[in-house]
Formats: sequence, structure tokens, C-alpha cells
Amino acid sequence: MTLRDGFLLKGSDETVYIIADGQRRPFTSPDAFEALGYRWQNIVEVPDAVITALALGPDVNRAHPHPNGTLLKGHSDAIYLLRAGQRCLIPSIQVFQSWGYRWEQVVTVTDATLVRYPLGEPISAQNSLFRDWQQGHSAGRRMTLQAIMA
Repeated sequence: MTLRDGFLLKGSDETVYIIADGQRRPFTSPDAFEALGYRWQNIVEVPDAVITALALGPDVNRAHPHPNGTLLKGHSDAIYLLRAGQRCLIPSIQVFQSWGYRWEQVVTVTDATLVRYPLGEPISAQNSLFRDWQQGHSAGRRMTLQAIMA
């Protein structure tokens, strides 16, 4: 199971974690979880072995910024992905969907909170097997699955 940054998970106990920079970061309390704008319905329960296989990172609480991998939006429709402590614009629905994000994962924050994160480079669409095949096919090359994944 691959867990990307921003993924919310819990095991058999009540601790909720967010994946950030390849680490599991525990929320210090339900209050901290809610105050940062996360939603309970986005938590995925996983086997304890998945959790213990990840290095333990620093706690997440109200005093610390949102971890990398968090999707944020302010009062406008613009959605940002936090990467390396910067808010990176996701410029279109297509780019958002290419990464497999879901709308319910977006955390709404105040504009004052949003601008605390410096502006980074916009996010580009994630490559897909279909797009790679389509580009090769339109260039007149016969594309096999092995060639695409190489």
C-alpha cells in the first residue's frame, strides 16, 4: 500500500495520523484535528502493521502549521497543495484529478492562514499510463505496457 502525503489513517487504537514527508504524524487531540479543518470521514482504517512500518514524525497540534501533503483553500475557489512548506496552486480540475485527489480532502482555512505559507511552483498533472500510451500512439509508435512502465 502506497501512502502519499496528506493521507489520514488510524489503526486499532484511537490515534489518528497524517502522512507527511513519508512519516506518520499523530494528531495530539480530536480538538487539534478539527481545529486544523480535517474531516473525520476522510480517515482510513489500516492494519497496525501499515502504521508501525512508517517512521514516527512530530506531533500535529493547533500551534504547528498544516503538514506537507495537505490540500488547502481559502475563500476563493483556488486549491493549493502544501509541498516543502509552500502552497502550490493546483491550476485546474484536470490536474487535481490526475493526482487522484477527492474534493472532500480539501481543508478550508482563513485567508490569513493560507497566506502564512509562501507561494511555490504550481502543480503539474501527474503522468498516467493512458496519457503515455496516447502520446506514443499518436507519434506512430506501438506502445506496450512494458514500454510505458519502463
